[in-house]
Amino acid sequence: MRIRVRFLPGCAMALSMAAATLSAAGPQQQMQQARVERVEPDGTTPLHRAAQRNDLGTAERLVRAGANVNAANRYGVTPLSLACVSGQAPMIEMLLKAGADANSTLPEGETALMTAANTGNVAALKALLAHGANVNATESSKGQTALMWAVNKGHTAAAQALIEAGADINARSKGNFSPMVFAVRGGRIEIVRLLLAKGVKANDVVAGPAFSAGVQGATTDSTSLVGLAILNAQYHIAQLLLESGADPNPSDSRGSLLHTVAWMRRPGSPLAGSNRPDPVGDSLEFAKVLLAHGANPNVRIAWEEIAFDHDDGEVKSPPNIAAGRDFISMVGATPFFLAAKSGDTALMRVLVANGADPRLPTAQGVTPFMAAAGIGYWNGETAGPFTGTPESERLEAVKLALDMSGEDVNGVADFGGKLQFDEDPENLFFDYSLKYTLDPAVGRRPQTALGDVRWAGSTALHGAVITYQLSIIRFLVEKGARLDARNQLGWTPLMLTQGMMNAANARFYPEAEALLKQLMIERGMDPAQYGRRGVLTTVVKRAP
Repeated sequence: MRIRVRFLPGCAMALSMAAATLSAAGPQQQMQQARVERVEPDGTTPLHRAAQRNDLGTAERLVRAGANVNAANRYGVTPLSLACVSGQAPMIEMLLKAGADANSTLPEGETALMTAANTGNVAALKALLAHGANVNATESSKGQTALMWAVNKGHTAAAQALIEAGADINARSKGNFSPMVFAVRGGRIEIVRLLLAKGVKANDVVAGPAFSAGVQGATTDSTSLVGLAILNAQYHIAQLLLESGADPNPSDSRGSLLHTVAWMRRPGSPLAGSNRPDPVGDSLEFAKVLLAHGANPNVRIAWEEIAFDHDDGEVKSPPNIAAGRDFISMVGATPFFLAAKSGDTALMRVLVANGADPRLPTAQGVTPFMAAAGIGYWNGETAGPFTGTPESERLEAVKLALDMSGEDVNGVADFGGKLQFDEDPENLFFDYSLKYTLDPAVGRRPQTALGDVRWAGSTALHGAVITYQLSIIRFLVEKGARLDARNQLGWTPLMLTQGMMNAANARFYPEAEALLKQLMIERGMDPAQYGRRGVLTTVVKRAP
């Protein structure tokens, strides 16, 4: 009896009918063989389809009929690769025994072992390894290994099987990522434990590309594994690494691990908050553990600031943290300074209880108290009401910083030089592009401003006006803040309320203006003597 076979779009039925006649002789067998090897326009064969659907019975019949187990379609995909996508060990084993190449790769170098590692199926991995799969092969796109793929997906058992088969636990991808880096970044704490047990050092250094507002051109961020854990809000892993011998004071592009914690706790910019990973573990408790392990609470940021020639007053930001922008340089800032600046009173208390000096200023002479009050405040990006930090918390930070430091409420920011300008200083309320010169004894020439140098010589009260938080203004005046204080440009706090450029926009503070005038009158002062000669209603043209 002759069986007629009609191929349908769903090829499993056709394949089954063709397999039923594999024992026929002569022309009949040749016809069935042709149908078994029928190729779709993109090069896909019936065996590809069977492997993709995990139809082991059909695949076996096709193989017995002579199907090519190493056939690749137009995209370089073999039946074995498709079987590895779903990690079906019986299918993989059958294809390998039939002669499939355990080291077959996709065009970009992805091996069958990598594909299987992505699923975490240990039996599939062992089948490939038993048939000679190269456990340390790398794909050409990113230079990653099968172990990195397993770690990235959090497949602990698969990672262990690969390590036992000889996978290099210290291999590096083109991006300089090791398996441990993938584990820490992804929050895979069980794999971190596994790698530590296998001998990976807790003090490994991670170096890679960095993004940072205010950085011109490509830069490199260097941090430790603990720093990487903090950047990804994996505080439980950061603590595990410390307990496994990690250095609490490693070199870090952000200044220190404590600086990183401070920035992560209060990002400032609302965009930074929306992009921040959900924390695993408590950041404040981790800060206590870090300090208990010997972290230096008084380390100061020492990165090289960038001299800008544009006119928004922006300074360098911490690499790989979307922390919001600043007008004042962070060079010299301590972790306590950052906590005060962002109104993080809980961290301020922890730091001081562990030896932090609340008086240490930045290189521009801005103290933690001044920063808490608002010097350098960038509207909408510095931690405040626009970014989830209520005015009551910032006020508490101001009170705490003043009480802890015991400093003069009328202290001034010292930028270390003399501002130079050729026009009426009242016209400079709307101009960032000032020049300044350091002390001639230092021997430096005039240079473009590091940040917005209009803050030079300002007091905490000047800063409080820009935050537009009236409770802070009242508190400072009650503590003796001078209403007639003038910065290097001769600006009083009242002048600032009458309009200035902040965050690339002209901003006016009418409620603060009314409050300051009221406080002056109560103290027998004439507000007209400390305001502008005439309130500007238009933004003046900026000087070239």
